[in-house]
Amino acid sequence: MRRAFSSRWAYVVLLTWLAGSVALLFVASTAPWRNPSQPLEIGIIHAHGTQVFFLAFLPALCGVAAWIGIAADRSYWPYLLLPYSLYWLVALLGGFVAAALHFHWGGAAQRPAWAWLVGSVTFGVMLAGFSLLAIWSIRQMIPPSANRRAG
Repeated sequence: MRRAFSSRWAYVVLLTWLAGSVALLFVASTAPWRNPSQPLEIGIIHAHGTQVFFLAFLPALCGVAAWIGIAADRSYWPYLLLPYSLYWLVALLGGFVAAALHFHWGGAAQRPAWAWLVGSVTFGVMLAGFSLLAIWSIRQMIPPSANRRAG
């Protein structure tokens, strides 16, 4: 596994980012038991009740399995990390496009400057983090001999 990353720092950042995002999904999956009317709204995902459980818990399990695979240096981790990353990327980018179409790109003008700045930075960091996860997992799916020829 550590061969997949150029440094120990990248390895630690990956595991930390993955653990944090999985924890958020596990917390979200408990919403139906705390308050059945509590919606889950992540990008294009808008769900209530038991839908929340399946839309949050199943990707979280995929993320946990990927985390275990990375930590245990198993070869299957890229095949679990890629769908997990794509789940987040599709949800976030889809929500961004839906909001842009709904507000006709003028939604930022309706918010205070600090809220727009915090939201933009948060969105950018999340998008970059899940994009890196997807790129790392795709790079690990390519056989080493193909990596040497391409590089």
